[in-house]
Amino acid sequence: MGVSFDTFRRLSGIGSDERIPISKIKVKVRNADEANKVANRIRALGTGDVVWEYTELKDTINRIEKILDNILTILLVLVLIISFFSLVTTTYVNIVNQTNEIGILMILGY
Repeated sequence: MGVSFDTFRRLSGIGSDERIPISKIKVKVRNADEANKVANRIRALGTGDVVWEYTELKDTINRIEKILDNILTILLVLVLIISFFSLVTTTYVNIVNQTNEIGILMILGY
């Protein structure tokens, strides 16, 4: 939920001339193309505060996402290989047991 700056002042009881106890402000723009313009306008105020935008971190986030995708793909392949060998082993043991039982039944004449 967001409120306007004036509403924040009124609800918190802070006067217009008092220092506001805020350490961070998040600004959401309507158009993503304007984010850089807004960030530059805030930097131009000369307050010395750190201003960063999502688009600056986009490449890093994309690289991390690709690395996680690769790790998950490798894990998926390992799980599939283990499942395959488990299935093959279970089938082999079942066939060996069935062969012995069929041999016994054939000896008995069934």
